[in-house]
Amino acid sequence: MSTVSTFALLSSVSSLERPNPHLGLHAASLWPSSRFLVNWELQRVSRARELSPLEGHIAVIARSAKAFAGFDDASLPAERVELQLGPGATPWKCARWVEVTTLHEWLEDIVDHVLRPEVTRTFPLCSSGGRAGWGQVCVFCQLPLTEAALSSAAVTPGGLA
Repeated sequence: MSTVSTFALLSSVSSLERPNPHLGLHAASLWPSSRFLVNWELQRVSRARELSPLEGHIAVIARSAKAFAGFDDASLPAERVELQLGPGATPWKCARWVEVTTLHEWLEDIVDHVLRPEVTRTFPLCSSGGRAGWGQVCVFCQLPLTEAALSSAAVTPGGLA
């Protein structure tokens, strides 16, 4: 099992590109009462009325302004954080949706793992400050990142140790 799981319950899959639902699910989107479950980890889409009960230490939940009729919040984890989206902001192109991401490990344990020297040593480095980064440029100074630091020196969030 991975550290996180993400599921979404959608009212339509007609504009869904990833994961790509089959033609039968696109046709089912024409019925107003249809609901679809997206399992992001497995990249699968299926018909569903509710989210299956989810396990995890904490959940992060976002949902559309329009609620599903008869949706039961009991299927959502008790320990949760609800994200509020701004007007018009939606990650899913449908009228009604609920997205739930659950953490299967404590947040502190995830952060401890990510900050271990043998993990951070594989990230590209800022050519100016030596900070571990991600992508093409440093998020702080916008200078290009160098190749991963594969030496025996440990990379820490503030630079080389």
